[in-house]
Amino acid sequence: MKKPVGREFRISFDVSGTVEQTVLITDPKMTEGKLDRGLRDGRIATTIQEGGQLIVVKTGRVIGKVLSVENECEYSEFMAELEE
Repeated sequence: MKKPVGREFRISFDVSGTVEQTVLITDPKMTEGKLDRGLRDGRIATTIQEGGQLIVVKTGRVIGKVLSVENECEYSEFMAELEE
């Protein structure tokens, strides 16, 4: 597999606040209960940006799309380091 072109950075930050999303679930087998459990236990992940995806972590299968995001977070102690 080819390595992507660019520079790799490691970033870390503390986040405090809330994020509310409206999502479109495209997987017909996904129920509200399965989505809730999957997000709580880490089996399902969502991206923070509008237009992002909801994915099953283990398989990478896309199960939905983020339609809108309301973000009321405060970021502190941001750090970025260039990986050698």
